[in-house]
Amino acid sequence: MPQKLYDSALYQEFKQNLDELFAPIMTQYRWHFACACSGGADSLLLTLFMRQWLQDYSEFSHQLHALIIDHQWRAESLLEAQKTKQYLQEYAIDAHILTMQNNIDKNSPKKNSEAEARQQRYQLLQQYCQQHDILFLFTGHQSDDKVEGFWLNLIRGSGLYGLTGLNLLRAADNVRLIRPLLSADATQIRDLLDSCAIPYIKDPANDSTKYKRNRIRQARNMFDEMGFTKQRILQTMQHLQATKQVMERQLTMLKAKHCLYHPLGFIRIDGALWIDWHDDGYQSLVSKILADAIARLGKGYAPRYQKLLAVKQILQNQPTLLCGRHIAGVNLYWHDNALYLFPVKMPDCKLFASEFFNCDNSHQHQHWQLRPLGNEGIKQWRATKASAETSWNAIKTYLPRTLIAQLPAWFDGEKLQAVPFFGRISPLCVDKIKKL
Repeated sequence: MPQKLYDSALYQEFKQNLDELFAPIMTQYRWHFACACSGGADSLLLTLFMRQWLQDYSEFSHQLHALIIDHQWRAESLLEAQKTKQYLQEYAIDAHILTMQNNIDKNSPKKNSEAEARQQRYQLLQQYCQQHDILFLFTGHQSDDKVEGFWLNLIRGSGLYGLTGLNLLRAADNVRLIRPLLSADATQIRDLLDSCAIPYIKDPANDSTKYKRNRIRQARNMFDEMGFTKQRILQTMQHLQATKQVMERQLTMLKAKHCLYHPLGFIRIDGALWIDWHDDGYQSLVSKILADAIARLGKGYAPRYQKLLAVKQILQNQPTLLCGRHIAGVNLYWHDNALYLFPVKMPDCKLFASEFFNCDNSHQHQHWQLRPLGNEGIKQWRATKASAETSWNAIKTYLPRTLIAQLPAWFDGEKLQAVPFFGRISPLCVDKIKKL
């Protein structure tokens, strides 16, 4: 690898950013890091920079995983993924190809195929990270991505959060997304790779006017002439970021007071949160809490503004109408002066490991299966002694039946054996249920 690559100002800034972020923990643990690498200029430079940066800590044997997505949107995608993997392996980088399930209708006028494909990519990446005990996932986003995102969100009518752009660090489910190239320029990245004779993949889809992002790229010269330069947009985003930080502190206090994020995969928001709807600033905070909850339990991103507005109006006027409704893959249920949110399909039962319920299932109960309780399971449980001890009437007062039916339970065939949440393995008394 040409030394010129690592003597560059880009690498020195990259190294400084990561040292400031990770230096305190790099000598405490043997970390595994993952890099999303498409083979394009941005992600390839990111991966090569990561390789060099980790060599500074070589005595601790940190491991880098380069994750290459075969998106299958073009016939040559697998060949490009294989070429990228071979190139990275020449520099002793552990590379893996992850294949997307090509089930997205790119021509459907009712779907945002770009957003759906992006969501599938992140799901693949996060699944790999979870399976390999990786907390930090790096992506190659750079400053042009921030500006393009600003224009896209402005067109969609986004508010403060949509217009502040990408951050260096973002928590997402079970990983932390790191974007250390955000201060870099796309032209700088390509010029540096070209000067070092490092080959990278040029995706022809980036030139297609079919996609709104590409049309924004092609209109950049016109924007510059009108005064909407990249520098001014980045400056505007910086001002908005300062406002966002103030808002985040208020959000944290409201979430701590009114929201329960339950480990079994549902969220309860106290109805008191909706008392003061006449204050515009407060409405913005409440909308953000609701959008965050839906994104967390559903498809990973907040619903469009108009759909969220419809939910807010129902909450304001007649919240009981929400019972049984769903939005962006999330069920909404108004119950006992609180809004319950839970996935249309609760998390896979593998997440409910036996250790979670302090139950050894390896010997006498090896035929037991963990799956949602369901309506039939509720009938069986209500007929047991455990039901009488816990009181079904008390439970259904504090949890909606539709949510209870999705809680995990142990079955032997079709026979219910126990409900860990409030049954024989780990009884949950009524007092604890009330605290929900």
